[in-house]
Amino acid sequence: MAAPPSDEAPSQAPHVPDPAPGAPASPGATPGPAPDLSALLDPERIDYIERHGLRSDPPSDTLERITELVRHILGVPASTVTIVSDVQTTVTDNGLNLPADKVTVSIEESFCARAMATGEPFVVPDAASHPWVAHTEAARSGRVVGYLGAPIFSEDGHALGAVCAFSDEPHAWSEQEIAVMSELAALATGKLDLQVRNAWLREALDEVEVMALQDPLTGLANRRVLIHELDEALERGTATVIALDLDGFKRVNDRYGHAAADEVLKVVAQRLEDTAPHEAVVARMGGDELAVLVPWDEDAEAATSPQALAQRLVAAVIAPVDTGEEIVSVGVSVGVAGNGGSGDQPLLAGSSAGLLQAADAAMYTAKQAGGGVRRYDPSLHDAALRVDALEEGLRAAVHSGEGLGVAYQALRDLRDGSLLGVEALLRFRHPRLGPVPTAEVLAVAEQRSLLRQLDAAVFDLVSEQRERWHAEGLALPRLWLNVSAAELSDPPTIARLVSLAERPGAPIGVDVSETGLFETRDQVMRGLRKLAEAGVAVAIDRFGAGHSSLGNLREVPVDVLKLDPSFLGELCQGGAARRIVEGVVALGRALGAWVVAEGVEQDEQLHQLRTVGCDAVTGHLLGGPLPEGPALRRLLADQGGHSTAPASAPSDG
Repeated sequence: MAAPPSDEAPSQAPHVPDPAPGAPASPGATPGPAPDLSALLDPERIDYIERHGLRSDPPSDTLERITELVRHILGVPASTVTIVSDVQTTVTDNGLNLPADKVTVSIEESFCARAMATGEPFVVPDAASHPWVAHTEAARSGRVVGYLGAPIFSEDGHALGAVCAFSDEPHAWSEQEIAVMSELAALATGKLDLQVRNAWLREALDEVEVMALQDPLTGLANRRVLIHELDEALERGTATVIALDLDGFKRVNDRYGHAAADEVLKVVAQRLEDTAPHEAVVARMGGDELAVLVPWDEDAEAATSPQALAQRLVAAVIAPVDTGEEIVSVGVSVGVAGNGGSGDQPLLAGSSAGLLQAADAAMYTAKQAGGGVRRYDPSLHDAALRVDALEEGLRAAVHSGEGLGVAYQALRDLRDGSLLGVEALLRFRHPRLGPVPTAEVLAVAEQRSLLRQLDAAVFDLVSEQRERWHAEGLALPRLWLNVSAAELSDPPTIARLVSLAERPGAPIGVDVSETGLFETRDQVMRGLRKLAEAGVAVAIDRFGAGHSSLGNLREVPVDVLKLDPSFLGELCQGGAARRIVEGVVALGRALGAWVVAEGVEQDEQLHQLRTVGCDAVTGHLLGGPLPEGPALRRLLADQGGHSTAPASAPSDG
């Protein structure tokens, strides 16, 4: 969009080309060589004229008045205001009465083009004898004998056309007449600049309207449009909303970067539009959340059920996407809700907000189940309200800290039970719902794009607590923080962890899940190397549940392997689970890493872990997570100095 012109029109053309060599210096001067008209074919100049409608807009009263003034003041029989782009077009005329098929001529035939090329009034006492125009059809036919044209320039210097006077006999134009024409050309310039400003304003308003209704990245409708169309559909009949949330999109963003993630969104958006029936509205609701509205009325073309349509949409979304750099795939969780169509549960008839909330609740249920399609049923309503309440409470908590807390789970040496460190665990108490399971908190935070803010708030709480312990002289072998792969890929987060490790206090360790660690391998490895250089220990959490390879492990500066708790259930039965645990212990020895079993609940599990050579354990059997308080302080005061944090694998002896 062109920048807006200034509010004040100039009293004369702000910029004109230097006169062509040999241009007449006075009305009676002998003209020199004809000017080069090819410069007038500059695409930028022509585009300026066409883009602002200067040839096509109806003539204004002001321009018509200018032609009348030319006739009246100069006493000529005819006058025009003419615009010249790639051809000459008469915008308004007075006295010539040009028919519709005679208003344009080529630049080579144009008298006005000569005035524009010189940047000065073009004075022609007798066209038949003037060397610049004698060859033109107008001069040879005698239609134009005397001619005077003053050029019109835009505010930013583009040559636009000319104000012209025509005589049906030879005319010796005076200096005063030429000056009058120049003043009238300046008046025309001001009027055309105003027209340009109006065109710019119309263009700007069009863009604002598009921005208000369209997602700028995907070109889809936005939430506002979908809600409006949903209200309209509900007034006409029944409607179905299909809510979609991309699974694994955050991984694509972390691993391949924003450009690749944007390309995935654009491709998915186009696939949804191609798959949905033509009467459907496809919208981007925000982030990686999309929605399809289908009005199931009598005129709808969709012959299949909402459930079948949802399955087709899933198939379209999960197909691999070529970003230009990588071939990537995402999953999708889908919720379907209708207000009374075939197979739909009657639901808040006439309420667009209720229908959207229902589709969102069904989608969230599908996401918790690992993806796929879930239809809404009334039993999900309370779950939807709970998710909304949790989101509201978390947003308040990450700003105020109210309701957020940290508990500390002891990590103990299996040989003597001594304390090897504590793991910081998130706790959240909702003002109305009470204590909320951590897994549920993290799921809602991820779904509602709050995870980074939540992690940062917990990080601050743990950092402050570490400083207080140090100031009070409480020793702690190591403080473990749960860190997502996205944070290990984030330079500011790495810098914060390094800064924390360099300040006085307990040594720092980070827990990262096995899956997250290797899904964003390149970025994470850079972050881990910086942490290792700062003395931060690294633990791979839930080891064995992901897809590690020995090649991957070889590159990770790993200090601790934490066994996935799923292995403990079958450990006491021997068989494959025991052999896997023995293999992980052997792998830990080879890597110089400790092996820690999490979630120990039974004495027999503890015995078997000692038998296979596991190094350390956590779990309620040895004491559950403790909030900051007397019990935790006694633990640190009594055992904090008795052992050192895992730094290398213990010897077999």
